[in-house]
Formats: sequence, structure tokens, C-alpha cells
Amino acid sequence: MDRTNPLGREITRSLYMLGKNQKWLAGEIGITEGMISSIVTGRSRPSQKTLLKLSKTLPLSAEKLVECLFGSV
Repeated sequence: MDRTNPLGREITRSLYMLGKNQKWLAGEIGITEGMISSIVTGRSRPSQKTLLKLSKTLPLSAEKLVECLFGSV
């Protein structure tokens, strides 16, 4: 994982806290495991729709996810 990617760190931390993995998350929010991996490593950015699904699935607020992507809001 790219340690400079705040969004990836938060997703990984949340999955660890839940005892879940990226495959589970992909299934929960309806995207591929490869796409989750790309988001976590910082190779791609999630759409607004995906950010909303992440915030509903993980113990992270939408505001926190946006802050991870763009800095303080």
C-alpha cells in the first residue's frame, strides 16, 4: 500500500477493525476487488457514488473520506 495515500490507510484500518478484507468490501459495495485495490493503493480515485457506498459500509463518514482525498473541507 502506498503510505502517502490517506484514503487507502483509512479503508485498510477500517477493514482491519471490522475483521474484513477487500474482497468482502468489493462485494458489499458492488465493485470489483481490483477496483478496491486500485483505490487503496492510490492508483485510482473512487466516484462520488462509490465514496457514499464506502461511508455506508465502513465506520467512516463521507466527510472523512472526502478529506482523505482532497484535504480539509
